[in-house]
Amino acid sequence: MADDCTTRLAQAREALHSLLTGQAVVSVSVEGESVSYAQADQGKLQAYVSQLESVCGGTGNQVMPRRRPLRVVY
Repeated sequence: MADDCTTRLAQAREALHSLLTGQAVVSVSVEGESVSYAQADQGKLQAYVSQLESVCGGTGNQVMPRRRPLRVVY
């Protein structure tokens, strides 16, 4: 499931990137079904990416929290 989820998330992010950089229509295919998004559907595609990020745990886009400095005491 995680690999499938990660694959779908990567495809959706790539499609969103293409749409945002000027491609008129992009398609995302999942398990044999294809959905096309146009410039007017940008919000829907962004919502789909957000949904996948929440389901997949945001894989591939997480930032590690900063750690405190290590203090050595003698």
